[in-house]
Amino acid sequence: MGNILGDGLFDPNADSYGRYNASHGIPWLVSILERHEILVTLMTSGLVAETFPEQLCSHSIKREACITLTS
Repeated sequence: MGNILGDGLFDPNADSYGRYNASHGIPWLVSILERHEILVTLMTSGLVAETFPEQLCSHSIKREACITLTS
């Protein structure tokens, strides 16, 4: 999901989408997969993997691109 607003402009829709998927969507999906003993490889962004590593630990992850957070 890209930022259609342009460079340097905050996109609240993309921000919300990323936070919801990591905090609610991934745990919900993983619980269903574990219950049915289904093995999958999840695809996520490097930013989500860096921000929410606890949601992705012990799962097979394919990362397409990585954005490094700097403070």
